[in-house]
Amino acid sequence: MSEQIVKNSTYALATGKSASARLNLINKIYGKASRSFLTSTLKNKNKLRILSVGCGNGNMELWLAKKLKKHNGIVVAIDKSEEQLHLARQKAEWQKIFNAFFLKGDGMDFSFSEKFDVVYTRFLLVHVTNPTRVISNMLDALKSGGTIICEDMVGSSIMGYPYTDALREAVALVANLGKYYGLDYDFGLKIYTTLFHYHVQNLQVQYTQPTFFTPKEKNLLFLSLQESQQSYLKAGLISLERLSYLLDTLKKLAQDEASLVTWGVVQVKGTKIEKNHY
Repeated sequence: MSEQIVKNSTYALATGKSASARLNLINKIYGKASRSFLTSTLKNKNKLRILSVGCGNGNMELWLAKKLKKHNGIVVAIDKSEEQLHLARQKAEWQKIFNAFFLKGDGMDFSFSEKFDVVYTRFLLVHVTNPTRVISNMLDALKSGGTIICEDMVGSSIMGYPYTDALREAVALVANLGKYYGLDYDFGLKIYTTLFHYHVQNLQVQYTQPTFFTPKEKNLLFLSLQESQQSYLKAGLISLERLSYLLDTLKKLAQDEASLVTWGVVQVKGTKIEKNHY
């Protein structure tokens, strides 16, 4: 598995150290909303067992583990990428967090003999060809009465000002790559309905769309496009010359102090009721 691109995969972005800048930036932008959405689920509960599916480099999972430590809870986190898992384990060691366990696993095909109190995923469902299957697996791993929590992007919500032709083209390019791989980069909008059809109860839904003002924050779209450039070229969606132009334009947009960019995320959580099969 390459540290640049996960080979033979629909995941077009980088993994490992090559992805750290983007993943840490995502956590900086969206982490506050994620932590707020999760906090009520964790409050004053002892010995919680949380499963995180598609943990990446472990930013949210390490935060969860810290919150659970004084209540004797644990976090089990799975990801397909050994590079991501290695970074997550390193960070856990550096931060002296010993109640987070990072394991190799695929959201499309996993099972655990012991059920969890909370099952969580963030920014995974838009990167898999069958997100409903991931949700079904998550529900199978969840105790009756437990909480499922899903957060994901809405690709078509990317906006900016000035909304240049280059920005419009970049957003369309992202959507076309999703179609090429058989992905739905707008699946964030469908999480609520999917959980409703699985008879998940007490559903709560929230939409957050932070606005990026700083050059570093506005660089998120550039970083995402840059990491996945080989996938766009391999799919024949754009020429190298045109892609280079778009990357240069997005970088200039990020450096423009008068510009802004925004990108929305849907957050949904609910309670599993007893079912024989999902």
